[in-house]
Amino acid sequence: MYQSHAIADTFGIQAPASMKVEGFTPGQNAYVPAQKPYVFRKDHLRDVLAFLGSHNGDGLYLTGPTGSGQ
Repeated sequence: MYQSHAIADTFGIQAPASMKVEGFTPGQNAYVPAQKPYVFRKDHLRDVLAFLGSHNGDGLYLTGPTGSGQ
């Protein structure tokens, strides 16, 4: 089930409480571990959040190595 999560808690960064991201409820997706040691690279995250805050109708294409995403 989808729910809103605070950006600050999800990514471990300082962000206003009003900034949210939609995602699965922890423990509800068998493919996503509830506890993960991954540390988000803040420079990439900053760029994505800036785009989402002011996308001006443009599309966003994310890519990465095999196994890096859905």
